[in-house]
Amino acid sequence: MELRTDGDRTVVITAIARDWRSAIDNALARAVRALVRMLARGRAGAQRALPPAGRRAAMEQS
Repeated sequence: MELRTDGDRTVVITAIARDWRSAIDNALARAVRALVRMLARGRAGAQRALPPAGRRAAMEQS
């Protein structure tokens, strides 16, 4: 299974199961976890890029 994000990123996930429905279900679950990790890394990178005062202000807005 190949998923493309709004950006230039592509996530490719494979899964093997006894039947095709289980394989698709497993692949989708793995893809969701991979996308959530990608989003979390992007947010963490944005937070690290802020100077300490900006980071503090961003946290107060949350």
